[in-house]
Amino acid sequence: MSADDFGKELTSLADKITKHVNSASGPVSAWDLKMTLKTSHTRLHLALGMLLEQGAITLTPDSQTFRVESASGKETITESAPAEAIRQA
Repeated sequence: MSADDFGKELTSLADKITKHVNSASGPVSAWDLKMTLKTSHTRLHLALGMLLEQGAITLTPDSQTFRVESASGKETITESAPAEAIRQA
């Protein structure tokens, strides 16, 4: 897989996470995101890192996982950065 394709895949996953978190009635566990989105642990955490860096989400430790929620509370998270920004980082 090329770096461009990998960046696009992570951007797509970050967008799916954004939609899932925005539609949830409260915080969502990282484990639930992994199972719902059927993705690997590594890809999930890379995409969460992208969203965290953008200030789009907050992470709260919870037992052996953490809770993910919109950084702006109930407001909608903006879509993640384009793949070009990932490659530049």
